[in-house]
Amino acid sequence: MEKLQVKSPLVINTKEGLMAFNLFDELMLSEGKEDRVKITSTGEYKIRTNKESPLFKVTKTLQKQAKGKRGISIEVYKKIPSFSGLKSQLNAAINLGIALNQAWEINLDEKSLDKLLIEAEPKLKPLLETNKVEEKGIIAVLLRPKYIRNETHLPKEEMQKRFPDLKLMQETLLELKPKEVELVHDGPVLYALFEEGKEPKTLVEKLNQKVDLALKVRSFTLGS
Repeated sequence: MEKLQVKSPLVINTKEGLMAFNLFDELMLSEGKEDRVKITSTGEYKIRTNKESPLFKVTKTLQKQAKGKRGISIEVYKKIPSFSGLKSQLNAAINLGIALNQAWEINLDEKSLDKLLIEAEPKLKPLLETNKVEEKGIIAVLLRPKYIRNETHLPKEEMQKRFPDLKLMQETLLELKPKEVELVHDGPVLYALFEEGKEPKTLVEKLNQKVDLALKVRSFTLGS
């Protein structure tokens, strides 16, 4: 297999469905030894690279479907924050599976591939079964208070009850009349959606002392 780059975008599960934004994790795939799977993590953020990694599980499952020995080296350059409830590792595993299905000429149809990916890693099921929304010109502002950095797996209601700053930030965002304000997936990050040109210009700077993560990203369609 020749070197292959896979770009996996940030996705947010909005009220309308999964929307993709222009912040990407990049996976560089190259041929490895025999049937070994080697994953390395570089970039601004780190991920798990052991056998519990969704990337590892998906790769090993697809290896069994491919003809011959398919060793592979996967270098992950992460730009999307890890362990923040953004589910970027799961989305990267899905995009990796799509790429390997083609590169290794397994050629499963979409439905069969989705079923195989869920068997490899059941946590992929919600992302695979959620409606995809392709809409250009949407700006997402994402904010996370500093002191709840590691609280990534609490129900939304409990998260808001335990950490009042989340509710205060949400109220601040609502005053700016966004299309939508909510917590992402199951993490402590708030997102607000604005039509391009109507997003706040100074909000991130105003709240900078209270947040350890502040992103502003733009939606895109796969055909753009």
